[in-house]
Amino acid sequence: MCSFWWGGLLLVGVLVLVRGGSSGGAGYFSPQKPFVHSPSTGATVRQRLGRKSSNAWTMTRRESSSTDSYTHRSHTSVSRGESASLVERPPGPVEPGRVAIAALKASSDAVRGEVARLAALAGVEVAHSRAAIESGAVLRIIEVPGTTSQVEASFHPSYAPYFARGKVRIALPEQAEDLLELMLAAGSTRRGIIVGVVGAHGGAGCSTLASWLARGLGETDATGLIDLDPLSLGIERGLGVHKSPGLRWADLPESSGALVPGRLNAALPRLDDMHVLSADERGAVPLSGASGERAIAALSQVNAVTVLDLPREVIEVDSSARGWLEWCDVLVIVTHATSRGLRHARRVLQRVPEGTVPVVVINGTSGGAETAAIAVELGFERVVPLRRLRNLEQDLEHGVRLGDRRRCNTARDVSRIQAMCLELV
Repeated sequence: MCSFWWGGLLLVGVLVLVRGGSSGGAGYFSPQKPFVHSPSTGATVRQRLGRKSSNAWTMTRRESSSTDSYTHRSHTSVSRGESASLVERPPGPVEPGRVAIAALKASSDAVRGEVARLAALAGVEVAHSRAAIESGAVLRIIEVPGTTSQVEASFHPSYAPYFARGKVRIALPEQAEDLLELMLAAGSTRRGIIVGVVGAHGGAGCSTLASWLARGLGETDATGLIDLDPLSLGIERGLGVHKSPGLRWADLPESSGALVPGRLNAALPRLDDMHVLSADERGAVPLSGASGERAIAALSQVNAVTVLDLPREVIEVDSSARGWLEWCDVLVIVTHATSRGLRHARRVLQRVPEGTVPVVVINGTSGGAETAAIAVELGFERVVPLRRLRNLEQDLEHGVRLGDRRRCNTARDVSRIQAMCLELV
């Protein structure tokens, strides 16, 4: 069994990687489960790199009757009771767009093509320059001179506390799964902004706002929308992509393993540059929590912003879905301007995890003095109005998608909420 340890990070999948014969041709992924990555058999990369690094990444083990299941959790997510020292941000520059996740130095078209294919699966960008090799790229890949499609891979020394030291030689395409494993590990050091949307009570309008926010963000940048309501019949309907081809929750295996970010993202229904992982009539996300976290980890790695439509269960500290909330940089709490709605909003505010910035949206108000009075009553400053869109149900019945109406007051309010979420991170 090939197990990969880098600072406590263990990527374990359930997919059998299918090789294309002795020549190592195409077909590394089973068509039945093409979005879950599993380590191959053979010598471990940990052994070939020479050592196991310190436990600087959080790893959660869940007992199973058939197999040990491990869920990778990013350094940005901390469960209550876990030590903060285990989730420190990796040293060195980490801002997306400034430093490459992977850098390649190769002259062979075959090596360049194979690395590009694996990078697309892992959802990481590869820089092709000497400067990128010599700078802070997390993973450096260099073609071995005088060989036929062999590369040496190593992590940048700045990441030594998190990943193993040394170099590993990989033959392509025969050992392509080993390089994919390294890319997945390197990619897990970066992620985009995660915005959670939760209703303080039933019927608050959480799913509508989450969809509209993601629609607006997807017009300017890569955006993911994840339907995390276990009772949902499909958030995709309001966006008009329910008839589009692509994966839904029922198509993903409920098992341990790291979802391959780039491949999953490309297989989802999309509108503009927004990719949607939704429930449908076949089923929704399991409330166990692990499946949701795997999807959040994967899609936030390849999208600038990921919007989560959260169930109210995440507010309960002992809920199995609590981990979804702990991924959020910003939490948008949707409520109505009623005494009951404000009581529920106050309760949610008291249970927002440390490190997550809350925003309260009052659905059905026009702002001004009413919003200011609600802010005083809640004892909380970030309270914003959301004017109700008239005839919303009729719009949806006639094929008008959420976000299609751009000049209404609701659209203007959603744009302000969208801007606030990005400014708060």
